[in-house]
Amino acid sequence: MAALDIDAIYQALFDRLQTELAGDIKLFTRRAEHFESSLSQPALLLVASAVTPSQEKGLPPLWRLGAKVLVYVKQTDGAISPESALLVLLGKIEAALQRKSNEAGGPDADEWGTSLGGLVSSVSMTGVEMDTGLDSGQGALVVDLAMATHT
Repeated sequence: MAALDIDAIYQALFDRLQTELAGDIKLFTRRAEHFESSLSQPALLLVASAVTPSQEKGLPPLWRLGAKVLVYVKQTDGAISPESALLVLLGKIEAALQRKSNEAGGPDADEWGTSLGGLVSSVSMTGVEMDTGLDSGQGALVVDLAMATHT
């Protein structure tokens, strides 16, 4: 049995988000950076946050993978909060993670979340934090994701 290609899973997730949010995001990256001063906003970055294997006797290894999607939005009009733009992008991220009708499922796949073409059982959102840029107009969104797969 081949080892699990963990990076391929994160890359497939990144590709999915980039494809689904292409018209809404100016900059996509997997490199952890600060974009507060970037002119390329809205910006989305994806970083791996946890990789946890477990094994039960008689079963294949179960891998639980965590990811964080960070979205930066700058609102230059002092009368408008970046909150609305962040909430719209959150909805688009949620939609991007839904399983498509033509998408393959893995052996433990659920019916809702994407399986990233059968690479994982599903991808689900497990938490959301938002900074609405109280004084600066620089807003940020952090979306925690969880994935699981057997090797």
